[in-house]
Amino acid sequence: WSHPTRGLIWGTAVIDDAGNAFVGSADKRFYALAPDGRLRWDYTLPNVGDSLIDSAAALTPEGLVVVPGGDGRLHALDMDT
Repeated sequence: WSHPTRGLIWGTAVIDDAGNAFVGSADKRFYALAPDGRLRWDYTLPNVGDSLIDSAAALTPEGLVVVPGGDGRLHALDMDT
């Protein structure tokens, strides 16, 4: 399967135990994709400066996806929502 974004993807996707993929894009959005490629949710970084996402996220044992944003902030997102 594949899923389109509106920008380049520079960071590596990370995969959780259930097979969900999490990846950011130069379109300033972070995507959560189901194992079949279906979009589960997405998150748009604030439109501040160069807020694109060009690094891989980290998954925490508490169920967070920590996304490094080009806006100079770490964004902690709930893995399920």
